Amino acid sequence: MITGVTPQKLSPADMIIPFFVLSALSYLTLTVLIYFAADSFSQHYFHPKLLAITHVAALGFITSVIIGSLYQMFPVIFETEIKNEGLGRLSFYALMSGLLFLAHSFWVFNVGYAFHIGGCLTVLSLVLFSYVFYSSVRGCPNWKIEFDFISTSVLWLLLTGLVGLLLVFNFTYPFIPKSHLEILKIHAHMGLVGWIVLLVIGVSSRLLPMFIIAKSPDTTPLKYSYGLINTGLFLFCVTVYFALPAWLIYVSVFLIEAGIAIFLYFMYYVFRERIRRKLDAGLTLTFISFLLLVAVLPLAMLIPSAVLPEKNMMTLRIVYGVMILLGVSGALILGQTLKIVPFILWMFRFQQFSGTKKIPLPKDMVSEKISGAVMYLFLGGLLILLVSLILNSIPGNKTAAILLIVSAILFNINIAKALFFKIK
Repeated sequence: MITGVTPQKLSPADMIIPFFVLSALSYLTLTVLIYFAADSFSQHYFHPKLLAITHVAALGFITSVIIGSLYQMFPVIFETEIKNEGLGRLSFYALMSGLLFLAHSFWVFNVGYAFHIGGCLTVLSLVLFSYVFYSSVRGCPNWKIEFDFISTSVLWLLLTGLVGLLLVFNFTYPFIPKSHLEILKIHAHMGLVGWIVLLVIGVSSRLLPMFIIAKSPDTTPLKYSYGLINTGLFLFCVTVYFALPAWLIYVSVFLIEAGIAIFLYFMYYVFRERIRRKLDAGLTLTFISFLLLVAVLPLAMLIPSAVLPEKNMMTLRIVYGVMILLGVSGALILGQTLKIVPFILWMFRFQQFSGTKKIPLPKDMVSEKISGAVMYLFLGGLLILLVSLILNSIPGNKTAAILLIVSAILFNINIAKALFFKIK
């Protein structure tokens, strides 16, 4: 349990919880869209329905829960109070509205005013979030390397959104001198590596040792990880935009993967030295996400090459995207949400009674049986989806989607149990 956090210091619950609810509902929406777009996965990754699914996953399922988590971490992790709560609330409504406009516009592929409004609202939400984040952490009294990861990831998120907004208007009014697909590669990797991977490393390095009660590890390796990943990502963006020699792409990917490998070794050490030996479903999913990240690394080196026929390379790129957005990120978010949401609600509702009366623990606010079912259904659906994508099987895609839909329904039920938990 985190000490030194009083209810007076906590970020407002009505500012945090909506992001987690949006994430849970987005996961359900994502799985339903996968079912109805089962035949689109054999197309180009630029297919409108795949773009809709990608943005529901990236903005709704992933980004919303991360923003909510960061708002909650100001008093808990950064030891500073949140600033500009009103802007924080406004960032939620802007994100939710922008997501609805963007997802619908992509799905029906209407690149008119609704599409532009969606892009502007989304970027507005990211600008508001970035302002709240940087203005709040500026007073952090004890800065750590983990915070470098988190603060830099927010910068990459903002850049991802700005580049995405340029692409949104470029659909209707072409003005970018470079190929749209080349800019899309930069946009995607800014989001996947700069935003998601850096954020995952920063938050995991800080929170997981606490959750599994591990000895405080030496964070020196994380400094090398931070430098390698950011250098590699910057080199990748410059190489793609200026059409530099192709071998620089491999250098950039190698640098990024070396940085990720150092982080994975760091987490292996934390896992090995843990005191809490038994892992619940949430923590199990978290560590499975790291194993999936290991599996992604060889794919990342293969993606820039043309060693396979173009149709096979297209399938490989889609598998790569699914592995990161649904596999690595999905497992981590499902696992950590099942840990963080009960903990947040417990702090608001029960922490002041700690030591004075019998109160539930955070883990009592969700059902471990339902969490276990979510884990197995999610992993089963993910495995079937990856295999069916490789085999180009539409029935396999739909079967996987059904398992994922059931996992999403159960996941939402568990979140609702925590939200409406009452002491019997």
